[in-house]
Amino acid sequence: MRQLYDLFWVKQKPAAKSSPRIATIGMYAARVLLIVLPVIFTYWVANYNNRSPTLLDGTWDVVEVSSNLETTAGIPSVIFFERNRAHLCVFKQEDGSYAWHHFELNPEARTITVWQRWLQKGTKIFDGHYEMSGTRLVLNGKLANKDEDSMITLRKRG
Repeated sequence: MRQLYDLFWVKQKPAAKSSPRIATIGMYAARVLLIVLPVIFTYWVANYNNRSPTLLDGTWDVVEVSSNLETTAGIPSVIFFERNRAHLCVFKQEDGSYAWHHFELNPEARTITVWQRWLQKGTKIFDGHYEMSGTRLVLNGKLANKDEDSMITLRKRG
């Protein structure tokens, strides 16, 4: 921090002698803008630009799956519905790998759809309904590789 202060405030050459007051004000204004504008832009990007809050935002542990899924590889152990990245859900697999997916909710109909690729959708990997009660979430619908409905029960962390 001290190095930035020295660079922008202490170790600057004086402005031209023709108009010292205006040049000094301009110098200080430019210095302030070089610091303030990136801070404001970064704050906006991190906090407003990409948010689309949903009821499901948070970290959910998969606690139970229907019998037709127990032998199916690819069911995540944890699902993250991201608050700070609109429409992003991340599946964490048992082996510790992560996969980013796009999701959309219809709160009135209580439907959820999950696609293969975040923001680009691609192949649909889940289409169904959700029921939420406190820290319990039940997803009931069709997985892309199944012909029959499947049920996944999740529990919200913390």
